[in-house]
Amino acid sequence: MNTLYFLPMIEEALNDPDPKTALRAALERISKMGEQNDYHQGFIHFLRFMEETRKHAQGAMPMADPLLSPFLDDLAFKEEGGPGEEDRLLDLVRGLPEWRKLQEEISESEWEDRAEILLIERNGAPFARVSLDKPRQAIARVKPGTYDFKLDTGRHLWSGAITEKDLLWSYAFPEKDLPLAADTGEAEPVSTKELRLLEDHMIVRVFPGMESGRLAVHIHRTKKRRSL
Repeated sequence: MNTLYFLPMIEEALNDPDPKTALRAALERISKMGEQNDYHQGFIHFLRFMEETRKHAQGAMPMADPLLSPFLDDLAFKEEGGPGEEDRLLDLVRGLPEWRKLQEEISESEWEDRAEILLIERNGAPFARVSLDKPRQAIARVKPGTYDFKLDTGRHLWSGAITEKDLLWSYAFPEKDLPLAADTGEAEPVSTKELRLLEDHMIVRVFPGMESGRLAVHIHRTKKRRSL
């Protein structure tokens, strides 16, 4: 089991609009997963990392320990400490050199070593699954909506709207006729939207059609994925 497996869950929680609530939920999930044999080794490494985090917190913020201890005890926040202590603790964790270093490792190792599928949701419902082992893939019949892109490891990549102007030729290029090939997939017209993800290792381009659009997914892995 990759020892970085749990860290994307923490990173996503820290970036949540309500990080304390999201972090509590993430830690509860991690605690339950840590009881399973498949995740046990990664869980032990996660606890060691949190122990180092607590050491830094004790040196920089004496009041932080009552908040950070539950990471290692019951993995849930105590509502202790002075006003704003939780927020200051979250800022401290984000600023730790160890955390920044691990995030750099996650950017490369976590997705290349473990991820197998790109999961795409539309308006909160599953829409498409893209294998990361194929360098070029296309998704047809894409209609306007709010889309979420995430890896099967749980790492969130992008959320946002893909609109009629992105997907429908009459909105994207109202003064131009639709080339036949653009709607049949025989050639790629000019894209209306481009998403560069995973430090440009994954590029998603949006192409408009007559009644719906399509996504072209380009994936570049720098190393062979190791088995789990």
